[in-house]
Amino acid sequence: MRNPQPAQSANTNSMSRVHGHAIPQLRASSAVVPALVELTKPGIVRMVVVTAGLGLVLSALSANWETWSLVVVTAGVLLGTALSAAGANTLNQAM
Repeated sequence: MRNPQPAQSANTNSMSRVHGHAIPQLRASSAVVPALVELTKPGIVRMVVVTAGLGLVLSALSANWETWSLVVVTAGVLLGTALSAAGANTLNQAM
């Protein structure tokens, strides 16, 4: 089966060709960063991080933690949770 050719854009200067497919080039504009942040769904990420933080607090109550190690573990858990949730949300939008 033959793949159909992609539609030709009127503005071919903003497109580059990779393996025969037209790929739009990103332009530096003020709308790119908010659009990328919106892909991560910050509201959902915030809820996931709060839930993970509450679980960490409940588990930390039953253990005897040193202050510095608790701070490092908490930062790692919250940052890792936020990055993985944001990445999963972004990939979900791409599929």
